[in-house]
Amino acid sequence: MKAMVYYGNQDIRFENIPEPKLKQSELKIQVDYCGICATDIEEYIYGPNFISHQEPNKLTGQKIPLVTGHEITGTIVETFNNQNPEMIGQKVVLFGTITCEQCSYCKSGMTNQCPDMATVGFCKNGGFAEYLSWPIKNTVTIPKNLNSKIAAFSEPTSVAHHAVMKSNPKPDDIVSVIGAGTIGIIIIQILKSMNIKVISIDKDKNKLNLAKKMGADWILGSDEEISNKIDKITNYKGCDIAIDCAGGSNTPKLCVETVKTSGKVILVAIYGAKLGFDFNSIVSREIKIVGSLGYNKIDVESAIELLASKSVKVEEMISDIIQLEQMIDVGFKRMMKDEKDIYRILVSP
Repeated sequence: MKAMVYYGNQDIRFENIPEPKLKQSELKIQVDYCGICATDIEEYIYGPNFISHQEPNKLTGQKIPLVTGHEITGTIVETFNNQNPEMIGQKVVLFGTITCEQCSYCKSGMTNQCPDMATVGFCKNGGFAEYLSWPIKNTVTIPKNLNSKIAAFSEPTSVAHHAVMKSNPKPDDIVSVIGAGTIGIIIIQILKSMNIKVISIDKDKNKLNLAKKMGADWILGSDEEISNKIDKITNYKGCDIAIDCAGGSNTPKLCVETVKTSGKVILVAIYGAKLGFDFNSIVSREIKIVGSLGYNKIDVESAIELLASKSVKVEEMISDIIQLEQMIDVGFKRMMKDEKDIYRILVSP
């Protein structure tokens, strides 16, 4: 089968590799679409970081060379030993992690904190290929009213849902969302489905326009006097919650400065630089700093419901659909240029 195989830093090769052989309780899935994520770009330019590269993953036994791609939607074409034949032809998305199921985190439902966690496209062959294998119990069926292109956004929608649940907003809250990329735009829509007032902050006017279209009550450019404007919006209280989706060197500081006393800051992004915090302000104002990593299966199930009900709309974030062999020369290169109209490029093997 055709696949994009990661060998190392800036070394992804278009190859023919064997189709996956199924193990007990696994499915063979024909990939319909796989989205290119910023993490894929970062692993290509700066990695390997998150991809298993020194030792094989404990749960999958795999390390590089490895097929990447983790935002996957596909069709079940085979089951182990022809068990569950009724599943053939079903459209599914992945709960994209395999966990030990034995540790205290797994037992408490915090599977995203399992120390042995294996993520599709990082620790097991992923979606930049014609086929992949994945455990039956870690798939979620797509309802018939949801097409595969839209369902390909289930992974970022799961990440966004997990962050919103971590923030636990109340009906009268005002929430600032820093960064109007894919995750930020989806978070805005989830918050608006809960009747929460939202401030969207970004440096890109086109992205702010989309944020406004998707329901943001206020939009602020990062070149504006954001603290002063948020003071006026919130009657000088500050935001109840600030969610950082941007991952800039100063964006967590902005969150702390603009959230109210006893407010909450949710960090969704992965940060490349060391962050400077005024810890005295955090202590004296009793601000809660909460990390939000990935998602759990309940978030994937909720994401599918949000997409199917159109509470989250993603059509305008499909920037392009390309063939597998175009992934590097077209998909990666466009995203590395940081073109203003780029949200998600879908790869269709």
